[in-house]
Amino acid sequence: MRGRILGFGAATGATPHAWLLSQRLSLAEELLETTSLPIEQIADRVGYRSAAVFREQFAARRGVAPRDYRRSFSRTALPPCSVAAASSPPCGRPVLHASSQR
Repeated sequence: MRGRILGFGAATGATPHAWLLSQRLSLAEELLETTSLPIEQIADRVGYRSAAVFREQFAARRGVAPRDYRRSFSRTALPPCSVAAASSPPCGRPVLHASSQR
């Protein structure tokens, strides 16, 4: 197992956990910029069980709260995906899930 983790680090420059967190936050940035989805739905779609933990992680690593990031970087917002589609990949957007968070 250790060899696989070291190989992952050599290939990505990060631990698996750090890589996953980075991927989640990058997708969250995209959703904040391009949709009007509520923060709670974005948190869920990028793999956080708690919007509070998502807000904390986003602010700690991006230096700004998700709400303020959206205000600064929002592009022409797309309409939010329907709530009914929340159980499947939303509007063709990827959904990241992992068994453990933080």
